[in-house]
Amino acid sequence: MLRFLRTPARDLTATPPPPKPLNPHLLQELERLDSLPYLSQTVTQALAIANNPDSSLADMAKLIHSDALLAAQILKRANSTTYGGGGVADLRTAVTILGLTGCSRFIASIGVRDLYRHHSDFVVNSCEMVLKHSLFTANLAVGINAILALELRGEEFTAALLHDIGRIVLFLKAPELAESGWLPEFDFDEEFCSQERSIFGTDHPGVGSLFSLKNQFPLSIARVQLNHHRPHVERDFASLVGLVSFAESLANHVQKRRNLRDFEAGEAIGWCVMIRKAREQRVDKLREKLGTLVVNAVRETRRMLKQTTMP
Repeated sequence: MLRFLRTPARDLTATPPPPKPLNPHLLQELERLDSLPYLSQTVTQALAIANNPDSSLADMAKLIHSDALLAAQILKRANSTTYGGGGVADLRTAVTILGLTGCSRFIASIGVRDLYRHHSDFVVNSCEMVLKHSLFTANLAVGINAILALELRGEEFTAALLHDIGRIVLFLKAPELAESGWLPEFDFDEEFCSQERSIFGTDHPGVGSLFSLKNQFPLSIARVQLNHHRPHVERDFASLVGLVSFAESLANHVQKRRNLRDFEAGEAIGWCVMIRKAREQRVDKLREKLGTLVVNAVRETRRMLKQTTMP
């Protein structure tokens, strides 16, 4: 069941060859907002609608209706087995079934793929690996939040989906890295960030937070991107950062080992920060339900990847 989360042709035991020297002006480019990619206006508007308490399903339907390709994908999603499997023929019904949150999550996933769809096969394959990991992390975060009741209202999916967007930006700006086979997998920690800094002069958390600034995302998303490898330093959005950090730790373990064996929740990055305000009985329930959460997240990630496939 977990094979789809990995790149089948990749030899995980092999050490990637060292990348060729990068453009010396790359760091200057990465630090300039006007040089960074941006999500489409449809994606940013969908996220704004979902985060606005005064928005309605009609607002979302109107936005989606303006994009024929997106409308077709939303209809396909509403007719999937996740939502009952068939019979939905009009967009308004589809939006009603998915809801504001469901539509925004799906549109955001499509938007991330749009960033790299026209690049080389090497870049696309590397970015797809990051997207798979990010979607898996996002679906885990949703399930964990539901159990712990952290008072998050859907922002955990978007924050987790975009937590590693800086890695995609790095591949877009330095495609030679993708061509060289440089793609450390499932061991993303401060050592990995240090490796990035030695290559780029910056790291994916820093690039990701600039990407959020460029796209005018809420501050909470930028802070997740900046601090998901060091949740203990976060003060303003500690629960959200801790949740995404832990969900990524869980995703890394499962994607690397294809099971939960030897996973110690209490020792995972983000755990202590995440549970700080959670009730003890909910924390105990989370420990009991980790296996079920993983299975559900795998299934939902697989469905979303299939339904957002690039044409």
